[in-house]
Amino acid sequence: MMTKRLSISLPMSCLEGTSSPSPESNVDCQSQCLIDCKQGHYYTAGNCLECPTGFYCPGGQKAPRKCPLGTANELTAQVDITACQVCPEGYLSLESGAGCRACPDGYSCDPHSGVQRSCSPGQYSPEGESECLGCPENHVCPDGRSRQHCLAGQEPDPSHTHCVTYARGSVSAEDVLMCLPCPAGHFCADSLTDTPPPCPAGSYKPKEEILMPSSSSLPLPGNGLCLKCPAGYFCPEGASHPAPCQPGTYNPLQGQDEATDCRACPAGRACTQAGLAQPDSECLPGYVCPVGSSSPHLPSNACPPGTVGNGFDLFDKSQCETCPAGYFCVRGTGGRQKPPALCPVGHYCPAGTKHAVQHKCAPGTWSNRTRLKSAEECLLCPAGWFCVGGSHVPSGMCSSGHYCPQGTWRGTQYPCPAGTYGTRLGNSRVEDCTACPAGAFCPSGTSKPLLCPVGTYRVEHGARVAADCVPCPGGYYCPNLGTVTPRTCGAGNFSDQGSASCLPCSVGHYCASEHTSREVMLLAMICPAGLRCPEGQAVAPEANANSCPRGFYCPQGDTGSDAKPCPNGTYGKQKGLSSAEECSLCPAGKYCYRAGAEPSGIPHPTGDCPLGFNCPPGTGFPFSFPCTPGFFWDNSSAEDEDRCKPCPAGYYCDSPAMTEPKACPVGFYCGEGSSKPEPCPEGTYSNKKGLSGPSECSPCGRGFYCAAPGQTGPSGPCKAGFYCQGRALTALPTDGVTGDVCPAGAYCPPGSPLPIPCPPGTYSNVSGLRSLGQCLDCPPGLYCDGTNTRAPSGPCEPGYYCTGGAKSALQHVVMEGHYSSAGAFKPEPCPLGSFQPDRGQSHCRDCPEGTFCNEIGLAEAQPCPKGHFCLGGSSLPLPCPVGMYTDVLGAGSCKPCPAGRYCSMAGLTEPEGPCQPGYYCSQGSSSSSPVGLSFGDLCQPGYYCPAGTGHPKEMACPAGTWNGQRGAQDATWCLPCAPGFFCSMSGQDAPVGLCAQGYYCTGGAKTAKPEDGVTGGICPRGHFCPAGSSAPSPCPSGEYSNATGQDKCVPCPAGFHCPKGLRRRCPPGFYCPQGTGISFYPCPPGTFNPSYELSQAERCQKCPAGMFCGDWGLSSPSGPCWPGFFCTAGASVPNPDGATNTSSGGPCPPGHFCPAGTSIPQQCPVGTYSDRPYMWQESSCMACPSGHYCSSAALTAPSGRCSAGFYCLAGASSPSPPGVWEAGGPCPVSHFCPEGASFPLACLAGTYNNLTRQAACFPCAAGYYCPENTTSYSVNPCPAGFYCPKGTRFATEFPCPRGYFNPDYMTQSLDSCLPCPPGHYCGKENLTAPSGKCDAGWFCISAAWTSQPFDLDNYTSANCLCPATATGGKCIAGFYCPRGSPEPLPCRPGFYCNASGLSMPSGECTAGFYCKGGAVLPNPTDDVTGNICPEGTYCTAGSAEPKLCPAGTFSSLPGRRSLSECQPCPSGFYCEGPGLSAPTGECWEGYYCDNQQRPVTDFTLYPCPQGFYCPPGTKRNTQYSCPVGTFGPRQKLKTVKECQSCPPGKYCEFSGLAAPTGDCAEGFWCRIGARVRNPQDGESGFPCPPGHYCPEGAPHPLKCPPGTWSGSEGRRSLQDCQPCPGGHYCNSSGQRAPTGHCSPGQVED
Repeated sequence: MMTKRLSISLPMSCLEGTSSPSPESNVDCQSQCLIDCKQGHYYTAGNCLECPTGFYCPGGQKAPRKCPLGTANELTAQVDITACQVCPEGYLSLESGAGCRACPDGYSCDPHSGVQRSCSPGQYSPEGESECLGCPENHVCPDGRSRQHCLAGQEPDPSHTHCVTYARGSVSAEDVLMCLPCPAGHFCADSLTDTPPPCPAGSYKPKEEILMPSSSSLPLPGNGLCLKCPAGYFCPEGASHPAPCQPGTYNPLQGQDEATDCRACPAGRACTQAGLAQPDSECLPGYVCPVGSSSPHLPSNACPPGTVGNGFDLFDKSQCETCPAGYFCVRGTGGRQKPPALCPVGHYCPAGTKHAVQHKCAPGTWSNRTRLKSAEECLLCPAGWFCVGGSHVPSGMCSSGHYCPQGTWRGTQYPCPAGTYGTRLGNSRVEDCTACPAGAFCPSGTSKPLLCPVGTYRVEHGARVAADCVPCPGGYYCPNLGTVTPRTCGAGNFSDQGSASCLPCSVGHYCASEHTSREVMLLAMICPAGLRCPEGQAVAPEANANSCPRGFYCPQGDTGSDAKPCPNGTYGKQKGLSSAEECSLCPAGKYCYRAGAEPSGIPHPTGDCPLGFNCPPGTGFPFSFPCTPGFFWDNSSAEDEDRCKPCPAGYYCDSPAMTEPKACPVGFYCGEGSSKPEPCPEGTYSNKKGLSGPSECSPCGRGFYCAAPGQTGPSGPCKAGFYCQGRALTALPTDGVTGDVCPAGAYCPPGSPLPIPCPPGTYSNVSGLRSLGQCLDCPPGLYCDGTNTRAPSGPCEPGYYCTGGAKSALQHVVMEGHYSSAGAFKPEPCPLGSFQPDRGQSHCRDCPEGTFCNEIGLAEAQPCPKGHFCLGGSSLPLPCPVGMYTDVLGAGSCKPCPAGRYCSMAGLTEPEGPCQPGYYCSQGSSSSSPVGLSFGDLCQPGYYCPAGTGHPKEMACPAGTWNGQRGAQDATWCLPCAPGFFCSMSGQDAPVGLCAQGYYCTGGAKTAKPEDGVTGGICPRGHFCPAGSSAPSPCPSGEYSNATGQDKCVPCPAGFHCPKGLRRRCPPGFYCPQGTGISFYPCPPGTFNPSYELSQAERCQKCPAGMFCGDWGLSSPSGPCWPGFFCTAGASVPNPDGATNTSSGGPCPPGHFCPAGTSIPQQCPVGTYSDRPYMWQESSCMACPSGHYCSSAALTAPSGRCSAGFYCLAGASSPSPPGVWEAGGPCPVSHFCPEGASFPLACLAGTYNNLTRQAACFPCAAGYYCPENTTSYSVNPCPAGFYCPKGTRFATEFPCPRGYFNPDYMTQSLDSCLPCPPGHYCGKENLTAPSGKCDAGWFCISAAWTSQPFDLDNYTSANCLCPATATGGKCIAGFYCPRGSPEPLPCRPGFYCNASGLSMPSGECTAGFYCKGGAVLPNPTDDVTGNICPEGTYCTAGSAEPKLCPAGTFSSLPGRRSLSECQPCPSGFYCEGPGLSAPTGECWEGYYCDNQQRPVTDFTLYPCPQGFYCPPGTKRNTQYSCPVGTFGPRQKLKTVKECQSCPPGKYCEFSGLAAPTGDCAEGFWCRIGARVRNPQDGESGFPCPPGHYCPEGAPHPLKCPPGTWSGSEGRRSLQDCQPCPGGHYCNSSGQRAPTGHCSPGQVED
């Protein structure tokens, strides 16, 4: 029963795995959604199945797509065609497409169509080959599959299907016989041979040339003989020429065959050439010749340096003798040509010296003699001179400032002692040094005394160092270098120790002496307080002339200051004031002030106090005390009251010196003394002026906020989503006191004082809602009953659903075909494979087996259709898979396809049909033509398979037939057994075997010995039947058979012939071999036979030599041979032509002559030849031409060219004539004979030949030259000045080039030419010694060819010569070159060389610069050759290095030229050591550095004096005075804080005091730090207070004793205390007034 489908109006999404036709449409997925299987799957019978192998599935398809032919896919779940891989070459895809199989052998295969074709006969194809190939060479392919190799003597027929025997005579032209010349290295005997044997080892044979006459029928071999190998050579087997023994070896024997037969040259001898039978040279002196030497003077075999070899037979370097003392021996020394060389001057040579300069005379010695043998023979350097090592003359005179005793090796080795100097060169004793003069000092090695620096002097002689110069004493000055006597300063001036100049007397001091020192001036000549001493005061000060002016005060002079103006706030109306305390205090209401860097004195108050300001007593700057903010100036105040009053409440005073308060503005309040209005606090406001406190500000109301201080009204209403309860500071309050964000479950419109709850059916789970519309409807699947407005109440009940806004859990009931779980928002249709017939259900029922539920929301299941099966819970019927079917409704499974039938499609209700003919299909077959599958295949060979065959061996081919192919479809495919074969069983895939011997099988035979007469029978008489016969064969002619069943016939016997079985005798002139039949054989032309029963042709007799037999079947010869021809045995014509009858004679060949009846041609004798045929007499043979030889008889041409190393005259019979009786002979010495020489050729220049029988001359040995026709090179040694490489033609061919020389003979290469030595040049070719020394201003490095070489102009001081082949150049700037310079000399330190080509430096380095060496400029700055004199140093002219500025000076600038340019250390700093570029540092605290007196090198000598303090960098001793009111009793005070305040009862009137000025005045009390005797400032002191009295110097006020009182200030003594008046009493001390009246009845005592 079908249920009614509900129509749902809500939009629905398609289920997973389905899709709708249009994304925009609202469709009922139960009826209109399409199955959309994912990629790699396909849809069948309602299911998504995995894509099988051999297919691919893009997705959303009803069936998989098969891979194309020629491709395969072995994987499942493939998504596109790229998964189908092309089968490899030679493979086909399986029918299923799940893999590839190899193309079978014997077939060609088309991978695109899958078709297989058999290869034709003559072709073949191995397995895995897609094309049929041609049968390979020498093979046959009879059936298109197999290959067979043809046997020897066989070849394939043109079709390559069977092998055939070679036809006689069918050979290639290369097989035709031809006589060739006997090859070189082989010998050819008289008998013919195809492969001439090689000459045996120890012999040789040169190449022969043999010509063949055109009419000759046979080749004529050369008559080559192998010659014995000569001495000096070896001949391996098959040699065409003797191989010479190599240089370094020789061979005295003939007939040698290996290179090892060549003997190594004996020790002490040299074998310099090839092919020597004996060593050819003695070893040269100076060289050794070990075994195997090829040169008598090989450089590597030279006697080593330090040895000499004088023998001619040395063979080991240990035989070289030690070089004798007094001589040196370079490599290869020995003999007359290169004897040991004399030891040069300046050197000595002990035994074994290797080169000229190996042992120099030691430094301090010299020698002008040669042949010295030891160092003791060198002479000591004479006194006054110095000698460097290797000197041949003393190197130079002793340097100035030094002395040189005998044996000195350096000009500065012995400096003059400190305190002495020497100005001249060549001093030989220390006594030659002079004592240093007065005013100077002389360090060690001084050539010129150094003057004492300025500020010092020296009276005595012999000063050694600068410290020996005495500092100039105080009161004197030493202005010049080298001062001997100091000068006085004069009155009004002073100087410190070590001064170079005097200074004017300091301010505050006087200098009354002619030689006032700094110390005396500072300590003794001090200007008294109240008097003024200006700079340069020369006399003692006087009260009238030096009185301090009005408005100023003058402290004691050791303060270092001039008259000082009274301080601001005071004034001075009298002259002669001595301290600031004596200046009067400015009165109240007045100010005393002077501005400026040097203010003038203040003799009276400056003016009245300005409006808005206070001027208490002692006011200086008039605007110092303004009324501060919060106060205003009140003019109504009393004269002695403070005129600055607090600002009243409600007003504010916001700037200094105000005279009128301002009213407090709206939004603010102002308390008493306000300097600015204060804003009403946040959360309040004010709309009135003049508020006096925050309590007067109004609070913000409910629903409103006041966001900022100073508001004149509320800022605005509370923002939506928030509520404001009062005093809110923001429209978005969150503090919970003044307001907060609207809570979850409520909403707050603008200006809300409280939250409003969301109504039932809605909720809110977030805070901050701004309106009712923001309350959320209860979500689908849930209900909201209003009990909790912040979240839904719970989920909808199972079987029900809630679509939204639900107030109950049972909003809607679920209908049939649907279900719902708890919290459902819609009814869910029953899914595919399930159904539900009831309402209000929470789940669906599964479809039972045999039914399916193919729609969602079904209330009833449907039965499974035919051709399908349905498992439990099926959503769609599953089609029966291929190979199966079902023919009933409601099936839960499928049946397999029966045998002989096939089911190739899914979902069949019955089998499709029978299996195709040629195939068999077993049960479950899915193909009508299966191949190689588990359920079927092609029909097997020997069987056939009609349509519907279910088993492979169901139908066998009957006996007598066979079938060799697969796939036979019916009985016609069974072939009858072939003739010659038999087939004895059914089901055969090939015949069983061949027909038996003695039988024949005509076809279809079922046995090997058929006798039915139909399929075969026994072999009859007169015939033979071998195995495999298809019919009887008659015996051939010459054979017979006399029984049945024979497999062969008997041959006819020899000497008879058998036509049709008859036997007869063979007649004369003929022969009959075994098996002769009807025809018998005549003896051929050239033979005859006079007898019967001849059995073979070989027994026919040959025609005798010289005769001919001209016809067939002769019993005797025809006649003799003609003249000019020869007839060998068996000749068939009288004039054989050598072409038609090649074996019985021919025309008389070249090289022969033939008279009539000749059987063998007679040879032309040795030494002759004949190149024409048909000759019949000996005189026709010609003599051999010169340069050739005819070595044998019967030559048609000369045997060949004369052998190399020999010459041949006319008629020569040997290629190498011995020279005894034959024409020609061996090539003589000094000549050479190439192949084919008709006479000897003289050796060319540059070659020689000391051997006979040579084909070429040897190159002249290196070290020698060879003119034309030379026999031995040793008589022509290379002369000195030249070199002779191998092959030199004449003595002067290779001169040593310019720049080189060669003193030695027999040199072999350009390397033997020595480069011209450093400092010399070689100006032309072929020199044996250098031409001379290099010119001054130039340098010659090596190989220079001119005295002024020009190929190097970039010499550097880094030992780099560029390019490497440079010979020298002009001396470049920065260097100088004396004559004979091997390299440029760097310019000497202190000098410069500013041009190229200098022979000596240009001059001294400029003052202010120093030159280290190699300088180009007089003022170098490259820091390599020199530089500007650096800071802290000075450089006089000619400086090699900077000199340090002395201690007490510095130099902050570079380029200082003299000591005087070093700057004195500035005051406030000290310069501790020499070479300073800046002062060492600031003077330390507690010390002063006054460099005006003398340079300060040790600041600790200048402690800060009493009364003063010295911070870091103090310049003068009186620079920083202890201020007024303080004093300094100690030295080395560092800061003003260390100055002690003036003690109570004392006053310190001036600055710079070492002790207080004196006692405080009577009537006053001086507290700590009093500056005047009568202080009134209230700080440092004041007048003695009432009730007290103060005597002079009182440390504190003394109280008036009891019974007295004092009502006024300034009481000076006890007497100033007034007695208590009558009627009163004074009962305590210090009374300012009487204590009170006496009590009644009491009187004053």
